[in-house]
Amino acid sequence: TVKKHFVKKCKCHGVSGTCEASTCWRQVKPFKVIGDELKLRYERSVRVSVENVANSRGVELVTKSSKRGGARSTTPSKGHMIYRNKSPDFCSRNQYSIGTAGRECNKTSTCESMCCGRGYNIREITVKEKCRCTFQWCCDVHCAECTKNVELALCRE
Repeated sequence: TVKKHFVKKCKCHGVSGTCEASTCWRQVKPFKVIGDELKLRYERSVRVSVENVANSRGVELVTKSSKRGGARSTTPSKGHMIYRNKSPDFCSRNQYSIGTAGRECNKTSTCESMCCGRGYNIREITVKEKCRCTFQWCCDVHCAECTKNVELALCRE
């Protein structure tokens, strides 16, 4: 996927902007473009099992059809993302994860996905922090302690 998303970039060199010589290089597209492509491939990934077959090839990938409950003997095409075992559920507490219940999230950007569709609660807390800091000559900083109310977004159970 990264290889597929290289672009050619060039820069001209010369007097007053003339392009007497140019330097070119390959550059990867922005991470978001590659991330979106990988996410799409992940969403379209195919579950496979490895089965021994009595022919010259020896091992064959067999796709598992979740709709029909059976397996069909088709080999995924090159470039398909494949997997053998289902991913652990990181939303719920289990042997792989502590889950996301009670986890702090950013209500404007991450809560929807991080809370796994369960929603979130807003809790207001009071925090103490250093403020109005001044530098005293030589080598000393004096700060006051201020309190402020902060909203926390926490994933629901």
